[in-house]
Amino acid sequence: MRIPVLIVLAAATLLCSQVFGEESMEAKKINFAVINLKAGSGVTEGECELITDRLRTELFNTGKVNVMERSQMQEILKEQGFQQSGVCTDDACLVQMGQMLGVQTLVIGSLGKLGSMFMINARAIDVQTAKVVKVVSVDIKGDIEELVSHIPDIANQLVSSEKAIAQAPVPEKESVAEEPAAEEVQKVEPEKNPEVEPEVTEVKSVSMKNTEKNKNRSGLGITLDFFGPVTHLADGKETDNIYLAITDYFDGVMYDTAYEYIDPEEIPVMRYMLSFKIKAGPFLNVFVGPGFMFAKESYGINSNYYYSFMGGDEFTVEYSVPSINTGLGFVKRWFPLKVNAGINLNFAMPITHYSYTTASMDEEETDIDFVFSFGFRGGAEIMAGKHVGFSFDFLLNWLRWDTQFDFDELDLLGNEENPVEQSIVFPVIGFGFGVNFYY
Repeated sequence: MRIPVLIVLAAATLLCSQVFGEESMEAKKINFAVINLKAGSGVTEGECELITDRLRTELFNTGKVNVMERSQMQEILKEQGFQQSGVCTDDACLVQMGQMLGVQTLVIGSLGKLGSMFMINARAIDVQTAKVVKVVSVDIKGDIEELVSHIPDIANQLVSSEKAIAQAPVPEKESVAEEPAAEEVQKVEPEKNPEVEPEVTEVKSVSMKNTEKNKNRSGLGITLDFFGPVTHLADGKETDNIYLAITDYFDGVMYDTAYEYIDPEEIPVMRYMLSFKIKAGPFLNVFVGPGFMFAKESYGINSNYYYSFMGGDEFTVEYSVPSINTGLGFVKRWFPLKVNAGINLNFAMPITHYSYTTASMDEEETDIDFVFSFGFRGGAEIMAGKHVGFSFDFLLNWLRWDTQFDFDELDLLGNEENPVEQSIVFPVIGFGFGVNFYY
């Protein structure tokens, strides 16, 4: 019977130690009150109130302090004839306010904006000693979202000296023997020996280098893309040659004369693009801008099978495709690396220019079309700082249109020259290089 009793007593002892241990830990927490940050240049009272509320939440989330609710503060101060801001400007008044609230630490400060930089200054004041025990100064270049993302770090800095405040002597302990008091002096030198070190002040500026460099930004990009040669489709079949057929009438007899142009010297497809990148979120960009694609082919006549009655025949095709490019891109930075991936929809105007040259004539024909094209662009970018990057991309692009040409002046002696119809397909796969400027 003794064993069960011992087990029950042990369990009870463990439970009590846990409960009282938690109460002891809770008792060690300091009570904090946060006065609304004073609004400086470039920010509104509403923004300061929201940032102050977020600071209260993050102070509580540290688990090191108790934080008084704003509504509770307002009720107590209203009863005592105080307001949260606009009345107390000196330390004595602030200390008196903290004493009325019944807290050990009062947090005050200001928030302002200069250009694109937010400046937040916060001070933690020990209400019992009227000393500033922590000062945190942070300069944040970016938008209000960037400021909010650094509130947890500011809160952690403000409570980093909470042990010294928590163990500050209170009036009830004035009659304690000298020896125990000496032990507390060793723990809390700033409060017990103000003559030597009047206040514990730590001014710290949060380093924003990595965060700034890893932030998505708007900007301007210039790219040069390379693709393969142009593909021709005649009657649905791929061909590398162009046939020019002339219907002749001779002595009342109609017959066709065909000229084949082969072995083109090609300038493969190249594209130049200027993109305006607009930040649409932490990881998204919308881009829009002009583009221009170019390619060229120069053919020679197949003299093995066809006789050139003009002599010196040459057939040239030039492709010029101005376009307006739009798209949506995903971006992510791990400085100095940046990853880009996006889809695009382009409004293109292909201009196909044909030129037929012989020893005695030079004929030209131009065909203009309007088409849509779409594609994908993804790759990596090496950042040379937070404002400049050099990219290498893999490309998928779909662009096709139908065209035809008809050289009227080749209708010699009343002959009729048949128009040539074909489909032009630009290569799908390519790669590109670019330089991007961000702000």
